[in-house]
Amino acid sequence: MSASPPTTDSVVLSSSPGGAREDCLQNSDLVAEIVQHIGGGSSAEINELRRGRYSLLQVALTCRALSPSAIKFLWRSLDNLLPLLQLLPSFTRRNGIYYLLGAITPDEWDKFDRYAAYVQEIHDESFPHARNIEPSVYLQLAMRKAPIIPNLRRMKFMSASGRSPSEILLYALSPLREVEIKDNSNGRGGSDTATMGEVIFSALGGSATRNSWITTLVLTGQPYTILSDNITLDWLESLTLEDMKGTMDASVIRWIGSIPTLHSLTLMRIRVIREQDVQDRSLLLKRGSFKGLLHLRMEGFPDSHPGLVFLRLISSTILQTLTLQIESGQRSRPNPTAAEIKDFPRIIAQWSQSLCDLELSAPVFCDQEDFHSLFGHLRHLRRLHLRVTAQTLEAGEFFSSLGVLSDIETLSLNLTFADRLGMDLVVRLAQHCPKLQFLQIPLPSTQLTLFSTTPVSGHNLKTLVVLPPNPQFNKLNNSLVDAVNVARHLDRLFPRLTTVRYYIADGSQGSQIWKNVQELIFAFQDVRRCAKIQQIG
Repeated sequence: MSASPPTTDSVVLSSSPGGAREDCLQNSDLVAEIVQHIGGGSSAEINELRRGRYSLLQVALTCRALSPSAIKFLWRSLDNLLPLLQLLPSFTRRNGIYYLLGAITPDEWDKFDRYAAYVQEIHDESFPHARNIEPSVYLQLAMRKAPIIPNLRRMKFMSASGRSPSEILLYALSPLREVEIKDNSNGRGGSDTATMGEVIFSALGGSATRNSWITTLVLTGQPYTILSDNITLDWLESLTLEDMKGTMDASVIRWIGSIPTLHSLTLMRIRVIREQDVQDRSLLLKRGSFKGLLHLRMEGFPDSHPGLVFLRLISSTILQTLTLQIESGQRSRPNPTAAEIKDFPRIIAQWSQSLCDLELSAPVFCDQEDFHSLFGHLRHLRRLHLRVTAQTLEAGEFFSSLGVLSDIETLSLNLTFADRLGMDLVVRLAQHCPKLQFLQIPLPSTQLTLFSTTPVSGHNLKTLVVLPPNPQFNKLNNSLVDAVNVARHLDRLFPRLTTVRYYIADGSQGSQIWKNVQELIFAFQDVRRCAKIQQIG
């Protein structure tokens, strides 16, 4: 069967040298963008990455114009050095082990270097054949030229099991920008992973210029001993420590706090700071610890005490983002004391002029005085996420604390309080927080006052997320009348809502009520639009 004749447009595109297709293929930046979408990003799932790389291979083999860019993206991210080594004819396998045997010609090295220059990321996927490479192969590469991968910027390892220290050292000699080392062995192979961290950091400590290139460092399940004063990461901007082995003592805090360019610090499930370390606080403050910190995230602390201790060590006056998530009290230590609750507002008062994003999640009992003390200092907040246990509050009193947040744009309140507070507070937020774009709050769907003819406001809230109210106060005796009443209230307060979400179990009566509320809100908006069109016409 003969192919269909080309259309007029296709003839023009294929014959005209100035056609759109030719212009597209001659634009290297545009071609690179197209190829990148074919291959997927570095953060994609493994199966998706493999499918993307297969697609890139097909593109490289079938399209001459896209082939150079496709080849570069194919080599940009590797699991290990095996694909590069297989470019060398002398790289052979004997008795299941790979060796470099025989002389390598300059042309062969040139080919190796050309493709090695494309590699920007080593992402460990535990490729089995890479474990069968004789360690002397990596030493041969390092002795010939260092760094062997001149443009390597990112290195991520989930486990060091089966990895040769020589291989890790070879990667560490490259001008790395981002390093992520995780131990997901759940107790298996932990010593291997720790050895990998020690190898990498010993390599970093051996060069005063090379180690300063790293800007992002993520360590999970590593011992604190790999961090020492011998390593000076002069350009480190972001540091994440998660499930570290051992205790963060004063020496570790001094090392981290002395990094001049550190802007972002994340601490997740770290061991409680020992009491004797608290005595070193004055020394740490005198040295100006964490002076340039902008973003601080602390999650999984077993109680509030180490969190408050660490917050006192932050000498930065420009902190913009603070996340503090404290777990429920342990047997060895109960929930925070009243004194500790009172300390928190006083500590964060030092960031009253800079803090714009606050997330606080803690099993604490707050009263009106605590809220007023907390928010009275933070008049520049743009985002607030609050998840605490509060005593039963009155809407006016609670809003008097939030009322100073006139610039708030995102507000998430996951509190336990009487159901009438929810809607009353929403009314006050609509009246006094004009910049609010996202609101998450527990709301009842019953026991509302009758709908009044309040004029439609000009508020620009776009997203409303409804959390389930306290069952103690909301008995879910819902009806269609309740749905209409709630929908009318919300439509008058927020006439530009585009999304109403609800976190209530599917199939429950409350869930169905909120589905009806959402449909009614959008119906009211349609009625207003139609009326406006008729007036114009």
